[in-house]
Amino acid sequence: MVGNKIKIIFLMLVLVFMASYLSANSSLKKGLENLADDLGELSHPGNKLSNKEKLSYSGLALTSVALLYKYDLYLEDKLLYHHQNKFKNPFLHALSRPAYWYGNNARNVFYTWSMLTTGLVGAGFFTGKNEHYKSAQLLSESFLFSTLITGITKIALGRERPGYPGSKARFQFFELQTKYRSMPSGHTTAAFTFATVIAERYDDLYVKVPVYTLAICAGLERIEHRHHWLSDVIIGGMLGYYIGQTVVKIHSEKDKSQININKFKKDDLLIKFSIPF
Repeated sequence: MVGNKIKIIFLMLVLVFMASYLSANSSLKKGLENLADDLGELSHPGNKLSNKEKLSYSGLALTSVALLYKYDLYLEDKLLYHHQNKFKNPFLHALSRPAYWYGNNARNVFYTWSMLTTGLVGAGFFTGKNEHYKSAQLLSESFLFSTLITGITKIALGRERPGYPGSKARFQFFELQTKYRSMPSGHTTAAFTFATVIAERYDDLYVKVPVYTLAICAGLERIEHRHHWLSDVIIGGMLGYYIGQTVVKIHSEKDKSQININKFKKDDLLIKFSIPF
């Protein structure tokens, strides 16, 4: 019964993904070709980041490494003590509460993506505005990339999750057990991917504040319930932000190039018609 439900959910997600892609591309073949091109560009971050962005990412990465050794075990000890004494930190609990459903299991991440994408496709259909279809495409593409990257990285690093008896945040490289899939936090990566794409596509403070707030809440939820170390969440947030920013930037540059090509063709056509025979 559970297996059939998963199959139905997977089929629905594939259909939503294809709908969002076909709405933004003239054919499935073209959509897949664009997807492969974007993944190639995503793997070369130096081409898409400014010097300021490179410095920011480097600084955040170094900070995360420092937190890895200094605060992860300390924070876990505190949370374990609270858990054993049935006490919840009121500040952390209040901040993580809005993301409780999202962080409850991995399926809810896919449900969130499905609802967001369906909403954007629906908005495009009812308003007739292609920008919503494009947003659905970018959201789907970014989520696909974040899922692939986090999945591969989790297995490659093999970091031990908190919440297991005797867990000390050790690394067991290329370990396949769920216990060793802590870094980075997949929920946090996805949350920041969603938030960044939406914030960049709908550039408004009233959009940016709530979406990034919810993404932060998602990360805190994973820490409070002892599914991830603090550094897992920080690196996941950085990764999600980078993926969302880069995918939006790639498509923005493509759209500008296409506009210039169309303008050139139009100007060339006008010149041809203006030449007397």
